[in-house]
Amino acid sequence: MISSLLHMIACIKGIKAVAETKNDMNYARKALQLKQTLLNVSLISTIGLVGFFLEHRLLCHRMAFSMFALCEYVIALANMAFHITVILDFPTEHFIVARNLDIYTQSKPSEKVN
Repeated sequence: MISSLLHMIACIKGIKAVAETKNDMNYARKALQLKQTLLNVSLISTIGLVGFFLEHRLLCHRMAFSMFALCEYVIALANMAFHITVILDFPTEHFIVARNLDIYTQSKPSEKVN
């Protein structure tokens, strides 16, 4: 959990630094805002996670463990969403997920591939 938060912070700082050196903050603004929002969601959920865990262990409150689990899920979803935002960092690139890609890249444009 701590490593994912540190990773998020490092990515945000790195993207800001690169955007500033390229004088292209307008381009990176949308991605940075989304990444910052996801970082904030993770931080708030982490605080809730620790609080609900302590409530569960020390005070045995009802539903405290369920809220702890909910915070875990929110952290996991925010972490996955943060990683998906890499698409915003490379707007001119295409990501391809394919099987047997070498068949398609080696064929000539005029050939029909089965």
